Amino acid sequence: MELLKFDAHKKELGGKVTPLMDSTKVNIWYLILLAYYGMEPDSATYYAELCKTLSERIGYKKGIGNYYNGMGLINMVMGRNFSVAEESFKKALKIRTEIGDKVGQAWTYNNMGNMYGGEGNTLESIKSHSQAMKKWEETGDTVGVIESLSKRSRELVNIGNYPDGLKDLFLALKLANEMGYKEGIAIAYRAIGQIYELEGNYSEALKNFIACAKFTEEMGDPNSLENSYETYGKIYLLKGDTAESLKMYMEALKISETNGNNYQIFQHSIDIGNIEYYQGKYDEALKHLLVALRVGESLKEKNATAVGSIAVAKVYNKQGKYQEALIYINKALADGIERGHKDEVKDAYKILSEIYVKLNNFKEAYKYHVLYQQVKDTILNVENTSKMKQLDMQYNFDKDAAIQKAEQDKKDTILAKEVETQKFRRNTIFIVSGIIVIFLIIVIIQRNRIARERRKKELERERNRISRDLHDDLGSGLTKIAMMSQNARKISGDEQQNALQKITNESSDMVEMMNVIIWAMNTHNDSLPNLLSFLKISASEMYEDASINLVWNGPEIIPDIYVFGEIRRNIYLVVKEALHNVLKFSEAAKVTVTITISNDELGITIEDDGKGFEISPSAPFQKRGESNSHGGNGLVNMRKRMEEIKGTFNISSKTGVGTKVSISCTMKDYTKV
Repeated sequence: MELLKFDAHKKELGGKVTPLMDSTKVNIWYLILLAYYGMEPDSATYYAELCKTLSERIGYKKGIGNYYNGMGLINMVMGRNFSVAEESFKKALKIRTEIGDKVGQAWTYNNMGNMYGGEGNTLESIKSHSQAMKKWEETGDTVGVIESLSKRSRELVNIGNYPDGLKDLFLALKLANEMGYKEGIAIAYRAIGQIYELEGNYSEALKNFIACAKFTEEMGDPNSLENSYETYGKIYLLKGDTAESLKMYMEALKISETNGNNYQIFQHSIDIGNIEYYQGKYDEALKHLLVALRVGESLKEKNATAVGSIAVAKVYNKQGKYQEALIYINKALADGIERGHKDEVKDAYKILSEIYVKLNNFKEAYKYHVLYQQVKDTILNVENTSKMKQLDMQYNFDKDAAIQKAEQDKKDTILAKEVETQKFRRNTIFIVSGIIVIFLIIVIIQRNRIARERRKKELERERNRISRDLHDDLGSGLTKIAMMSQNARKISGDEQQNALQKITNESSDMVEMMNVIIWAMNTHNDSLPNLLSFLKISASEMYEDASINLVWNGPEIIPDIYVFGEIRRNIYLVVKEALHNVLKFSEAAKVTVTITISNDELGITIEDDGKGFEISPSAPFQKRGESNSHGGNGLVNMRKRMEEIKGTFNISSKTGVGTKVSISCTMKDYTKV
């Protein structure tokens, strides 16, 4: 319609058109190009050529820059020709720099950052988004700065740099709060929650997702409905309600399919497939994950194909289709190593280790387990966690400081007439503060000395415990394998196969025991959420193929309480032994695990509805007449483990009704108790 008006006006002027009118026409064509490039590339290309032809004829450099920027977008989004897109963006950037178009430069840098990110060139993507942010700052566009910070954060997280990624998001959140930009606030909270989720800090992740949902609802924007469903899906998932989470992600997927947004279709399909995987619905999970992988390949983004390949490999691994799993996981590993994406490499190593254990190739399994642990420690080390908490505290401090400064300005105005009185008070405060500071310095020096001595003793005790575990658990296991191997040489046929299977089982037990020792040694796991998560995962795997129904009852939100390594290990071994006894002896239909938390006290009960057994009054941890039945010696060991950590252990059982095991302990270093 606007072009018809220009043509009509041109006739009125006798065919004479000023350069201003032609340049305006070029700008309109460019806007049409931007509307078409994501849906109809041919139409977008047509208007791009119109921009170029008229701009070159009238010498309109901005129009020529717009043409090259438009061609870059067309080739990046629809043609997926990154080399042509990169060349076009560079030409657009050169022209926009020459004419001093800072807004245009910012957009081109933004587009280049998106292009490099889609190509898997993370470092160049980070550089481009940094340049875009600089230009947005020069033009005073705070919204542009917030978006560049969010995009740069995403790329930093892709290479495992969580602290700097989180730093960008806290700055974006601060700027969005200052200007009341609700969409930016919601985006920042969601991204912060995702980083905490990757780091394993689920309580902080949940808080940020809830905050995101609040601002998304306040916006009341129909286009934000999909984001709301996605965020609530994440919230329900962290709370353990997979059924409601799945419903939310399904609704989000419907909206993205209606809008034809392949990026969101990919992400939602991945989330749905992962939930169905954890629900044990492997066929349904594979269906959604293969759709996600197909969409990711159509986007031609290596990051998407790597994520999809890992998810598909996990399902095939669970289904026992190990060769299919190896094909997908090796592809993901190659892509992850090439692009330096540590999270993908870590996940690939873990799955490869699991597959080779099941294929009885323990040499390869151990190799990949070591590589997995090395990459995991690089990403989720104590320093990174500390930096994240410091950044969180810094954001809250800056926010509180701004409020306090405003209040202080008012007080200074009111108390201006009392200068002499304030001087006296100030001097008094300085003297008292000096005395307090000196006292605190003395206290801190004394506490540090005591802490160093205590830490020295703790390290010595920890070394002795690790040495004992390696000798008792792994040493005895290796001796047993050696003896079974010698016996296997002397027999043949079915007896030899049975002996080899026992060797395989013993090897698997040793690998599991080694994993528990490593898990207990890693101080990153010294928290209640990590302990309960590890217990739940282990219990689910133990009862995955069992006929007994496992019910897990625990609080919705788990406080982030410190739990010493030896306490974690002993609790894990006691719970595992109790669940193993139910599985082996009880003939139960259901076993219920109940978690209770009261201040620093943790309580766990394991109750089954099985056949039960008679407990001897003289030896309550041993079945009458049968020292090894129903885990008799195991019950003694369970009691000793709880006594070692100053905890309690109780067992009650009734024939025909079932058995109940209860443990409790203080969730801190038991040496302080």
